[in-house]
Amino acid sequence: MSLEEKSLTLKAGNGHIVSTSSLGYPWSEKLRKDAAARRDRLIKAAADLFERDGYDIALEAVAAAAGVGRATLYRNFPHRGGLMTAVLTYKLEAMERFVATHDDDTTLLPSFLRRQGLVATVHGPAVAHLLADPAQRQALQSLRDRTSKLVQQIVMRAHAVGRLRPDANVEHLRLATRMLMAARAWPHDPDVGSLDMAVDIIVRGLLPSKGATG
Repeated sequence: MSLEEKSLTLKAGNGHIVSTSSLGYPWSEKLRKDAAARRDRLIKAAADLFERDGYDIALEAVAAAAGVGRATLYRNFPHRGGLMTAVLTYKLEAMERFVATHDDDTTLLPSFLRRQGLVATVHGPAVAHLLADPAQRQALQSLRDRTSKLVQQIVMRAHAVGRLRPDANVEHLRLATRMLMAARAWPHDPDVGSLDMAVDIIVRGLLPSKGATG
């Protein structure tokens, strides 16, 4: 009998064992919600620790930070690659929410590039690792497709308000992200100030020339 099945039975007043499903108890839904909450805590803890300590951190530290045991960790993520993919998905979802709720299209491009530069610098090594993991390639491709659609939205919105040169497209923003990663990783000046300066330089280069039309 599974844990869920055990949890779905109780003793009635006459001592007989009855199924809670027959009483209308939503125990299975509660179990699913609890399991989902534990998984979410693992992903959030992993994202925080990966950003602070890198992707080579011991996974037991992730379980401890999430307040769950090793068994829960490995039941949800038997391999490090699965957890890495979940973290990348978590970060992408946060970026999708940011773009969806950012209502000033004139500032969307620089705001996105700054965030993307930070995320790509910290989480870029995970992508390189997952490319070599056959079990994660399909999930990684799905993330890439979603990222392309997101960047395309930004391109269209920036074009619509005249904040992006007419010939600029998704590939320009991908290149901009790689440039920001290089600026952020420069060993002599790895602070956020260098990223802000790089974003300003790139955005100026992406602005339409005076007199240019779409």
